[in-house]
Amino acid sequence: TKVTISQDASALTNALQSFVTAYNGVQDTITKYTAIQQDATSGQSQAGILAGDPSLQNLAALLDRTVNGTTVTVNGQQSTLAQLGISTGIPGTFSSTTVPTLDLQFNATTATSALSTNPGLATAFIGNGSASSQTGTLFANLGSTVSNWVSPLGGVNTSLNELSAEYTDELTQIDSWNRVIQQQRDLLTQQFTSMETSVSLLQAQGNELAAALGTSTSSTSNSGSGGTTKSG
Repeated sequence: TKVTISQDASALTNALQSFVTAYNGVQDTITKYTAIQQDATSGQSQAGILAGDPSLQNLAALLDRTVNGTTVTVNGQQSTLAQLGISTGIPGTFSSTTVPTLDLQFNATTATSALSTNPGLATAFIGNGSASSQTGTLFANLGSTVSNWVSPLGGVNTSLNELSAEYTDELTQIDSWNRVIQQQRDLLTQQFTSMETSVSLLQAQGNELAAALGTSTSSTSNSGSGGTTKSG
């Protein structure tokens, strides 16, 4: 009985496709929240809630450089992921209405061909393809990239510190404006109180003047009536 043992290329290509899908999910999420996209119909720009955030944009670029810069040496031959049919994007597809991404493309035919001549290539990059093992060179490099990004001196903490500083500054500005508003409110209240006092004083003076004029008019009328009376 002859027993033939061969590598299961389909399992490896499936593992590579799973990696590409998961990686693209990360890049698409970063793009979703940081991109500024022009609507093809209205022409208006729509910005993600973290548009312009340098730390996330830096992470996307770091992941891209890690994936495309990782090499392995198997049987004395150095290879990149391009030899396994994995590469970033498709050149020449930029459009003003389409957000450019750093998504990976996977060519299963290229991968199958490479694995037929160099069976250990995929394992060198991604270990056994299991998410629990992650022993391959690529996984190690990606893990190092992410660990550095989330470290105390990494990009995410730098952004958090910047956001915290901006938040503190905005609170200070709000507090300053509140003091200005309170000062203006106090001033207006004081002016209104003074105005009410002045109006009350004018009303009192008006009443006194009216009373004085009433008395004068009554005296004049009585004097006039007495002067025109004749005795028979």
